[in-house]
Amino acid sequence: MVVVVVVVVVVVVCSLVVVVVVVVVVVSDSVVVVVVVVVVVVFRRMVVVVVVVVVVVKWSVVVVVVVVVVVVGRSMVVVVVVVVVVVATRLVVVVVVVVVVVVGALVVVVVVVVVVVRGVVVVVVVVVVVVVSWRLVVVVVVVVVVVLVVVVVVVVVVVRIGLVVVVVVVVVVVVMMMVVVVVVVVVVVGCTLVVVVVVVVVVV
Repeated sequence: MVVVVVVVVVVVVCSLVVVVVVVVVVVSDSVVVVVVVVVVVVFRRMVVVVVVVVVVVKWSVVVVVVVVVVVVGRSMVVVVVVVVVVVATRLVVVVVVVVVVVVGALVVVVVVVVVVVRGVVVVVVVVVVVVVSWRLVVVVVVVVVVVLVVVVVVVVVVVRIGLVVVVVVVVVVVVMMMVVVVVVVVVVVGCTLVVVVVVVVVVV
């Protein structure tokens, strides 16, 4: 077994702290790579903490976890993004989980699952929104249901044509629409939202 650990710590003017930890473990033919990045930014009234964890196992399984914590005064925004990519012989699975918590009053969970089996693309999108106000919950759920119906129709048509790129574009557009919906809801609630965009490219 061979283990390599690299730790890098950078502190700038006591307001920016960057910690990078790279762990490489080699056991016979198996390779496990773990990368942890922690960024802490301290402004006058705002604290931003970003944690990125990347795990690669045998170059076939990739796990990316992004945690963003923003504290402004007494308000707190927590954004968690989990991306799991599994590449098997004839199967590609991409799972994206986004969790947004704002001051304990708004919780948004977005789960996007993309499964590719022999050229056939299956997309599953699940969105859960919990808000203190009942009217906001109704509005968000209605919008998401309409978007999901459109996505299902478009994906079926595109898969029959055989254009996978169009499917990816449609999925990206839908995710962006969901982000817009979340932003609108948060603005109505009166909180601040930090948007994190994660782009995953899978080449088989």
